[in-house]
Amino acid sequence: MRPIGYAMGTRCLRPPSPRQRCATRRPAGLPLLAAVILGSLLISSPALAQRTRDNGVGTRAGWLLSLDVEGRWIPALPAFAAQQALVIDGQMLGTGNLPPPGGATMAGVNVGVGCTVNDRWVFPLSGIGVGWAMGPLPRVWTRYGDIPVEMELWSLRSFSLALPGAGFRLKHRRWSFQATIQPTLRVYWMEARAGSESTVDFMASSMTLSVAAQLETCRRFDPINRGCLLLSPMLYEGQVGNGGAIGLRWEFGP
Repeated sequence: MRPIGYAMGTRCLRPPSPRQRCATRRPAGLPLLAAVILGSLLISSPALAQRTRDNGVGTRAGWLLSLDVEGRWIPALPAFAAQQALVIDGQMLGTGNLPPPGGATMAGVNVGVGCTVNDRWVFPLSGIGVGWAMGPLPRVWTRYGDIPVEMELWSLRSFSLALPGAGFRLKHRRWSFQATIQPTLRVYWMEARAGSESTVDFMASSMTLSVAAQLETCRRFDPINRGCLLLSPMLYEGQVGNGGAIGLRWEFGP
């Protein structure tokens, strides 16, 4: 006998009662992948940071590695979509879009790799980051077709993949000032619940391309280690000027 309400791909072994919640599948591999890459970067960073190359005509290039923690403010999150088809009261709903749930504040950790040329030009190459909701966030009620949906903003998570960017750096004694522009692919996901009398839990997700400016003020502790204050206004993420981030960064490199 078909349950009154369930989500395709859930681990519900019997029909749920009107208030029973089915356990949905969550992306479990992303935090583990981030931890492995972060550990590899931290172990190899001193050796990589000291490797510079001179091509014989005065051009010097070196590796640049970074680790930062940040707080991010997003005034307008993108539209989310259900990751699986839903069946509520015998009605099957497809994987359509949900209305945008509003804004959120998040904390995050990022690691990145790049290179410098002539100690002036900076080219961020790639990086990964994870984020999670921070602070008091409300329930957001919306509709999925004719079905009421509750989106739980406090369960919001993100995974980001940084793409190649470019910028420049100025130095004065132990201080340096750096500005770069870098695009990023970012995936958000959160828990949601559909239905009123009989409810079905599901995972809603969204993927977006963002472009941010990164402004750094750094103080050098030794030839390859610097501590930085990072300000990162969001130039574009679904719309122009959609929030920004502030954080602390540790850099390894020339």
